[in-house]
Amino acid sequence: MKLNLGCGSDYREGFINIDANPEIKTDYVIVLGETSLLDYFMPESFGYILMHDILEHLFRYEASVLLCDCYKLLKDQGEIKIRVPDFEAICGESNFTSEDKIRYIFGRQKRGGVFLSEFCHKYAYTKDMMGKELEQAGFRNVEIYPGGTNLGAKAVK
Repeated sequence: MKLNLGCGSDYREGFINIDANPEIKTDYVIVLGETSLLDYFMPESFGYILMHDILEHLFRYEASVLLCDCYKLLKDQGEIKIRVPDFEAICGESNFTSEDKIRYIFGRQKRGGVFLSEFCHKYAYTKDMMGKELEQAGFRNVEIYPGGTNLGAKAVK
């Protein structure tokens, strides 16, 4: 089985799609950071977990707990893939105004062309910080890679 955490509008066939927003298409409405995924799923249930644009919406301690839960949910050799804003890339972007940098780091959410909220991000990550978070949760073979104003990470249980 495959899990898509914080799916937003990126509902994926073949995945169990989870988001906190009850107004979008999901398989489960779960507020990550407030509820453990282990209350819903058995350990070692998944071969793959996708987390695009979700960790930054949690406080660091909530994200750390979520990563530990993800480790427990993955089968041996299971893979996690993460995308978050890249703090260093955003700060180093010479074409961005200071206001642009603040918006990229602290976030804004848009749905249907309308901005719903500003400053919805609760934490920011660098490549080193993301790598350490994954290793502390127990993951190995951690790879961190750039993606414009985002950074990607993948790791194996």
